[in-house]
Amino acid sequence: VGIKGDPTLEVFAQRGGGDAFAVTRDVALKPEDRIRFVVNPAGGKYLLVVSKDGAGAISVYYPFGEQKSALVASNTKSELPGSVELDATLGTEKLFAIFSNEPVTASAVESALKAGEALKLPGARVVEKDFTKAAP
Repeated sequence: VGIKGDPTLEVFAQRGGGDAFAVTRDVALKPEDRIRFVVNPAGGKYLLVVSKDGAGAISVYYPFGEQKSALVASNTKSELPGSVELDATLGTEKLFAIFSNEPVTASAVESALKAGEALKLPGARVVEKDFTKAAP
């Protein structure tokens, strides 16, 4: 049984001890905000969430700091465990959620992003989101 449609990535943030709010293009985030992810893999078995910040640095946000994608519940919309505290790098940050049936390595994604190439990974579907990080 699979879920029809495309995979999705929703991003939520929390500032200080305040309530969580949805991250959209018109809402600027700040350093030290914490972000979390809700995904619908639409049948994908593995997920890797990678960030490219305003300075071009690339980080793995899920599974945090790891070098390859992790298994996810492929037919269930769910909140990923943990959260990521944003650093002080300002500007536009791009998120890439790579849903796949086989594990994807962070190095393959990083190579493509550093070369300015589109993420075209065999058997993978990519969802992109971006947000702006502004000075406090």
